[in-house]
Amino acid sequence: MSRKELFRRQVLTAIFLLVFSLLSSSPAGAQTGKEWDDPLITSVNRETAHTVAIPAASDGAIAQNDMTQSPWYQSLDGVWKFQWVGIPSNAKAEWCAKDFNDASWTDIDVPSSWQVWGLNHGKAWDKPLYCNTSYPFSYDESTYSVMAERPGWFSYTGSKKNPVGTYRRHFTVPDTWKGRDVYVRFNSVGHGYYLWVNGQRVGYSEDSYLPSEFNITDYLVEGDNTIALQVYRFTSGSFLECQDYWRLTGIHRSCFLWSAPKSQIRDYFFTTDLDNTYTNAKANVKVTVTGTDALSGGKIQAFILRNDVMVADASASVSAEVSLNMDVTAPLLWSAETPNLYDLILTLEDAEVARWASARWKSARTTVRCSSMASAWCSTV
Repeated sequence: MSRKELFRRQVLTAIFLLVFSLLSSSPAGAQTGKEWDDPLITSVNRETAHTVAIPAASDGAIAQNDMTQSPWYQSLDGVWKFQWVGIPSNAKAEWCAKDFNDASWTDIDVPSSWQVWGLNHGKAWDKPLYCNTSYPFSYDESTYSVMAERPGWFSYTGSKKNPVGTYRRHFTVPDTWKGRDVYVRFNSVGHGYYLWVNGQRVGYSEDSYLPSEFNITDYLVEGDNTIALQVYRFTSGSFLECQDYWRLTGIHRSCFLWSAPKSQIRDYFFTTDLDNTYTNAKANVKVTVTGTDALSGGKIQAFILRNDVMVADASASVSAEVSLNMDVTAPLLWSAETPNLYDLILTLEDAEVARWASARWKSARTTVRCSSMASAWCSTV
């Protein structure tokens, strides 16, 4: 088979699997442990992707614009226990049990890729691999299993056909988090992983370089908790990750726990549109609220500020989906030379309990209509 024909078949395979990914979600009760090799499943029990929204301690804390200072945030970065195996059948589910003895395992830094970390520490694991247009694995053309036999010259063949890394660590949830929802968020894990909390399998996720989040509230216990991941080198998602880059695996980016009240601003999407003369702007924020049944006479408010001075605001009664429109007169436009920024603050108020949430969004506008840049941070008490 020519290189051109091989590339064409890979493209067609990726398109086919992308179409079938529309059927990708699977309920938690349906977990089989084989989802990683099933092109129809990309996640199990994973939260819907959303704007990260980390609670702050108070209204005054919003000005810090640092989610790591929130009492509702807990980093999981640092040293984890790690065990590497070369093929999936050697990765044991019992390694993820709450009381499993992992004392003999390797201490690995998180975040990192295990290939680079292992190379720097003399481990006989798989090594960093650069690959351009070819898949670094073989697959079954009828089932699309990534465990088909490899040619002998492949890096990933024989006893290193599809390595799996198991990660473990302990954590304690603060007493102040009782009665709230607790989530764990991984900003990047490649190339697919199962999550366990206290020996219970929570779910599965692939899409290596996108954040993934799970609600682990019902899996927690008082005092010491154990979290474990089993990370697969190749999954059905690997078809869509065949790019011109170094192929690395592991918990690549920061991970953390965070807590939110049962009634919360779960997501929001902020857009701006300048008029035809680029003089005035209309701003819109769409807000998703969960736990609305627990709110009484609540309302959503949005405020746009510039250097702590109110520029525009809007409010509406609480519902599951809220859209707020605001007019901004003569906004300072954004460019690389003059990166003017505004703050967006959202509040969720309960008329009886005075429970609120707020979000801070630094929004930079360009002179091109509807174009924006943003880094966002949310807060709740």
